[in-house]
Amino acid sequence: MTDTSKYRNISIDLKTYDLLKEQSKSICDVDLSISQVVRHNATITQSMLESPSYVTRMERETVGEIFASSNA
Repeated sequence: MTDTSKYRNISIDLKTYDLLKEQSKSICDVDLSISQVVRHNATITQSMLESPSYVTRMERETVGEIFASSNA
């Protein structure tokens, strides 16, 4: 039985599952499990979100408003 203090299940649509299967064969020299691919993608996404150069939605909207008002 799964140790629920360490693992959780997720549901994904078939298209996403197929993408993960493709990625599992191309990320590195060995085939990865779907779980490893999800962990890899989540780690990359988190590092992007934590990057100082990441622009948040609020910043984009503010920049867009500034840009729109300067072109008016």
